[in-house]
Amino acid sequence: MDYVHKPMPRHQHETQSLTVGPVQPALYAQLEVHPVKTIQDNARIQGERQHLQQMSVLYGSHLPMRFVIERNILAGNRRLGGYGSSMFGLNMHMDRYDELDFSDILSDPYQSPITDKEGVHAQAEKEFGIRA
Repeated sequence: MDYVHKPMPRHQHETQSLTVGPVQPALYAQLEVHPVKTIQDNARIQGERQHLQQMSVLYGSHLPMRFVIERNILAGNRRLGGYGSSMFGLNMHMDRYDELDFSDILSDPYQSPITDKEGVHAQAEKEFGIRA
C-alpha cells in the first residue's frame, strides 16, 4: 500500500463535506451490508407497493394509477428557495409527515429520506455549470 501525503483542504468546496457528507473510511467500503439494513431500505418501497395493491382491491385499478400520476406530477415540480427542496406537496401526498419513526429522532440528517442532501446552491451550481 502506498501512502500519499495530502495537505489539509483550505475551503469547503474542495472536500464537499456539506453536500456529499463525510468520506467513508476505506476499511468499511468493502464490507457486506447487514441483512437488516437491506430490509430497512426496502421497507418503505414494500409498504408503498402493498398500499397501492390494497387500494386496487378496494376501489379498483383507477385509484392507484391516479395516485402514481399525482405523485409523478408533484415530484417533477422543483423550485429554488427555502429550506431543503420543494417536495412538500409530494411528502404530504405520501403521508410522510404523519409518521414518527427512528430516522426522525436519532438518524443522521444526511440519511433522511425527506430532506434534500445536496441543497439549493449545489443544485443551481450543477444545473448552470457554476463552480466556486
